[in-house]
Amino acid sequence: ILRPTAEQPQPGGRIILNNRDLVSDGNTTIYEIEDNFDNMLNEMDEIVLGNGRMPDGSYFFSVQVFEPGSLGQEDKALSNIETLTINVNSPTPISLITPGNSIEMGPAVIEDSNPSFVWVSNLSEYNLKIYEIDDVDWVESEIIATQPFFLQENINSTSLLYPASGPELEMGNTYAWQVEAKLSTPFGRSESIKSDLYVFTLEGNSNLSPQAQRLNNFLKQLDLTGAQDALQLLQEGFEPKSVTIDGEETNLNELLEILQKNQNGKIEIKSITIE
Repeated sequence: ILRPTAEQPQPGGRIILNNRDLVSDGNTTIYEIEDNFDNMLNEMDEIVLGNGRMPDGSYFFSVQVFEPGSLGQEDKALSNIETLTINVNSPTPISLITPGNSIEMGPAVIEDSNPSFVWVSNLSEYNLKIYEIDDVDWVESEIIATQPFFLQENINSTSLLYPASGPELEMGNTYAWQVEAKLSTPFGRSESIKSDLYVFTLEGNSNLSPQAQRLNNFLKQLDLTGAQDALQLLQEGFEPKSVTIDGEETNLNELLEILQKNQNGKIEIKSITIE
């Protein structure tokens, strides 16, 4: 409950209450906290006053402005009751899953020139950076100080299939990647949470033609009946002539687009048949 005085807040001014104020019901001349968590567990008070953070959850607040009454008169409401809900969600670290290994372990070898990048976190929006590296003694600070080979911003999920529009990942080259998320903080400030770096080296199967390599990479990302049989045939020298989806022939160059639609749930590949 807000009761302005002649001194404050000034027109256009702001009253800022933090979570410690809410719990402790700080004594001011212009506001009163009607329910200062008396119905909450004591443990919650200790958490907020101890580490400055509210426990994760949704909090419902209401605010109303009054003109203080005089000579025993009741306060006069100057505004309607404004309500809002604040969701508190403690961010978790960003952990990379695939492709690659940590710098300490050395690069993982992959064959897919359009890999799926996968990580774990509970945040809502991410930026992914890929760096091309050529030194054997990799130092993380030196890598991230260089210009990214590829940057994808505003990713709303915890995975990204490397797009066909991106610069080509070349066979024999080593790459490092990192995921970053921006967190909004009070007063318009922001801070970043960054993952560690993962590194991988792209090495194709020299025994496969470009068409067979493309199909090989596509099948490796599908956990479907028939996929392993098709992969075995490719390793034994089978040369694909065409790929058919629902009776319609598809260009091998379009496999990346098909895989993207499959991962986004726009289409579903249920099985693979070899003819």
